[in-house]
Amino acid sequence: MAFNLFQGPARRAGKRGWVRRERQTGPSSGARPRQWRCRMQAQASGDPSTFITVSEFVSATRLLLEKEQQAELDQVERRIEAQKKASAKVPYFIVSDEDPVGLAGAPLWTLVSSKAETEELGAPADLSAGDLVVLIPRSLRSTPKKSGDDQPPPLRGTVYRLRLRELVLAMSLDEDQEAPEEALSLLRVVNVTTYQRMQKGLTLLEERGSIRGSMPIIDRLFFESRSDGQQKHTNERSDEHEDLLSGLNERQREAVKLASDPENVLSIIWGPPGTGKTSALCAIVRTCVLTNQERVLVVAPSNIAVDSICERLGGSGELLNIVRLGNPVRFLESVVPFSLSSVAQKEFRSLAADIRKDMDRTMRKLRSSRLSRSERQQFRKELTMLQKEFRFRQTQVNKDILGRAQVVLGTCTAPMDPILNGIFFDVCVIDEAAQGLEAAVWIAILRSGNPRVRVVLAGDDKQLPPTLFASHEKAESEILRGPVDLFSRARALTNDTHTIMLKEQYRMNEVIMKWSAAAMYGGECTLMADPSVAKHTLAQLPGVESVSGETDSPLIFVDTAGCDLNETEVGESDVESAEFSRVNEGEIRLVCTLVRNLEQYKVMPSQISILSPYAGQVQRLREVMGANVKVEISSIDGFQGRENECVILSMVRSNDAGKVGFLADSRRINVAITRARRACIIVADSATVCRDPFISDLLQYIEKHGVYKSAWEYL
Repeated sequence: MAFNLFQGPARRAGKRGWVRRERQTGPSSGARPRQWRCRMQAQASGDPSTFITVSEFVSATRLLLEKEQQAELDQVERRIEAQKKASAKVPYFIVSDEDPVGLAGAPLWTLVSSKAETEELGAPADLSAGDLVVLIPRSLRSTPKKSGDDQPPPLRGTVYRLRLRELVLAMSLDEDQEAPEEALSLLRVVNVTTYQRMQKGLTLLEERGSIRGSMPIIDRLFFESRSDGQQKHTNERSDEHEDLLSGLNERQREAVKLASDPENVLSIIWGPPGTGKTSALCAIVRTCVLTNQERVLVVAPSNIAVDSICERLGGSGELLNIVRLGNPVRFLESVVPFSLSSVAQKEFRSLAADIRKDMDRTMRKLRSSRLSRSERQQFRKELTMLQKEFRFRQTQVNKDILGRAQVVLGTCTAPMDPILNGIFFDVCVIDEAAQGLEAAVWIAILRSGNPRVRVVLAGDDKQLPPTLFASHEKAESEILRGPVDLFSRARALTNDTHTIMLKEQYRMNEVIMKWSAAAMYGGECTLMADPSVAKHTLAQLPGVESVSGETDSPLIFVDTAGCDLNETEVGESDVESAEFSRVNEGEIRLVCTLVRNLEQYKVMPSQISILSPYAGQVQRLREVMGANVKVEISSIDGFQGRENECVILSMVRSNDAGKVGFLADSRRINVAITRARRACIIVADSATVCRDPFISDLLQYIEKHGVYKSAWEYL
């Protein structure tokens, strides 16, 4: 069956069967825009004096986005081939479609595998909440397509909730689509909307950048030299809202004063792990709104980062009028009440009540087995019209809600939604700015609607960079001759008056922190541990036994060298992606033993997280440990921004060639280890992983300040 892998129209061409969209170009006017010279950091030399034009920057970024879009499409095509066998082996069935309204008008379908071994399909490792998927009836896969046959459109949905043996999807249905009774195959698809929005954002950047002075933030980040645009932040502040700064340390207070000063076009908040960056950002937002009477747009590359700020602001005690943009299916449940659709429903609850009753009545009729095909189609059409009316009534109040909002939050590309047309913001705050492609970050800045918008970039470029599907080609940064995220480029191209580095951390035992500070941030004394966390260990948790070399040690290295616990490859390629990954069964057995030991010492399962850089290892760990185990198992990338009392890191790699793969990225190792509050236990083959100098230095640090053990002690 042929179906569009993108969330939008596509056309067939060539041997591959799918082609990219025609790439969007810049302004179509006959006159060529005036070209200004802008600064770009050269990756090889780190020389910020390398110049290209704004137009050249846009062209290079368009090329990067095309490569990324094609690489993601290729990955999905490979997954389709890989899942054909899995889908035949473990099909999905619809269990329930009893909620016609669902979430924001989208009906919710609950799916479960026909076999108990659902985890064999790998859905938990391959899927996450918010992913776009299609459901394909098995009959369409097994029946050869005849020439001229019309194939029905696929059933499209968004993952709402995900468990080992159950999926809940929020469906996007055509008027004649309904829940089939046969077995279904499930595939994740590419969301082309994100790429389209970034291309439109580049067009806006090229238009604004053609005239110097049109936006001070563009001048600051493209045209001015390092010594230009010196900005000073005043320490003079009214005491009217001094309580907004209570509980903040000195560096956090400086960050608030820098970012809330109306004279500062650009502020950079550099927040290493555990240094209270989110607390500082929330204080910045509250100060801008309550003291400066300003409207603030808050964005981040991921929904989880946006939700973290939204939760803090919503529970801060101040009566802030906040609205969360986006699809509530992708939100944390605690944030759904702040979503635009939820707020809108509250304002016209009485108007929507009749629509809900009509939809419920129509759905009951649809379930009748006595309906003819024409009657069923008529009721389906009626249900679709009712859903359209439901959404239309919401739209009438959306503009008014957003016009009153003091704070609007969403992912970086969310502001491209036309619903924000004509709405202006004084301040644009970008959290986790080092994790987002620069093209995505510019969307929020340019769509603020205010040419003199102030920008706050918050993040840490010593943690994970933007996810690049084409990263194995090692060409993305070369296209731009510099970093692909705005945070890194802004730090390199601006002077220190723009930047505040947060230095007091509230998460880790100081042994973990000092390694990170020395390895990534310029020295052990760069960061300081708050006394409340500096010495804490697992043994100090309520009820936990104190065991020497186990619960009283913040850093432990369990070495599998010489134990013959070799890695195996999962898939038919050495491409290190979700469908072509690596597994180390010996490390899995060892990790299970470590978890059992910790539980015997009275460490709660919920206080333990298991991380690995490989999706194959994550999936296999979940299978082995089972659905009833409350220990969280995640990839390193999926755990950034989070923490737990104890983190067990399974490095996986064990081979004679000394290849370390993903582990060669020091930022990934930094993220993994700094997720731990009281203890980090690393399981690895030193003979392999220590071929990498960074990991070798880590082991030397642990031998000096932590505990080194051989895996033979546990086998």
